[in-house]
Amino acid sequence: MQPVNSPSFSFGAPPPQVSSAFGSSPSGFSFAPNSNPSTKPRSDLDKVTSLISLQNADGSWALNQALASEIGISLDQLSSALKSNPGMSGTVWGTSIAIAFLEVLFGHTKLWVLSAERGKKWISNNSSPGGKEGWKSWVSMATTAVKGWNLKPF
Repeated sequence: MQPVNSPSFSFGAPPPQVSSAFGSSPSGFSFAPNSNPSTKPRSDLDKVTSLISLQNADGSWALNQALASEIGISLDQLSSALKSNPGMSGTVWGTSIAIAFLEVLFGHTKLWVLSAERGKKWISNNSSPGGKEGWKSWVSMATTAVKGWNLKPF
């Protein structure tokens, strides 16, 4: 019986860098937008998909720099409502803002409505007032904020 020649693997070397329209990483997988200004403008589909990709599996959006960047404002400005509403959690506000942003700037479309519904359900289950319609007051407050910021679609 002859020995089987198998390729040798080196586990000590880092994987090669791979670049894509979404940036680069050692594994080649990155969802961060490419900061290269020479790239083509992003389509509405790309923009909405990018915002939806920030949604957590439970339906919420975290209030963080990634959300602020996708919306196009500073994290300080995005967080300012928390100071005047001490009972509101950052995740409830982040989720409310993401839903309001999609509704105000992109209208009601099949593209993102299921993500918004998951977010609304999460708010209703994780905030006060809760209940089936508990999300309405939070998203209404977020809608007022989004309209006041005079944002443009990405």
